[in-house]
Amino acid sequence: MPLRGIEVGDIGTKLGYNGMDNGYLGFEHFRVPRENLLSKFVYVDEQGNFEVRGDPRAMYQVMMLTRVAILGGAWYGIARSSLFAIRYAVCRRQFKTIKGSTEERKLLDYQTHMAILGPHLAFSFMTNFLAHHISE
Repeated sequence: MPLRGIEVGDIGTKLGYNGMDNGYLGFEHFRVPRENLLSKFVYVDEQGNFEVRGDPRAMYQVMMLTRVAILGGAWYGIARSSLFAIRYAVCRRQFKTIKGSTEERKLLDYQTHMAILGPHLAFSFMTNFLAHHISE
């Protein structure tokens, strides 16, 4: 159990990125000795002055690489789900609306159906191109 004045918790599930566990730590009227601070990239002197010791570009790069990796994985999920829906719409027939025929029309022949599926497929391509562009 945490000491009095320390709050520990989990921020909960993240959409599409549940493999990463993020938590929080809060201090209220609790003093941490300076020698116990995790000061790999920053330093606090005896007067309480804050100093950045690491290269901010390196810290920013790690954050950006993580986000690009998330973006790179997201396009794949969007593309796969769009592909499944479009394949289903090509095979599934419904309603006899073709004049002079007893054949049912494919779902993809309906404009409203393609208007729903098309933007998702386009978004997956755009996300893939964006991930490649950012990583380059």
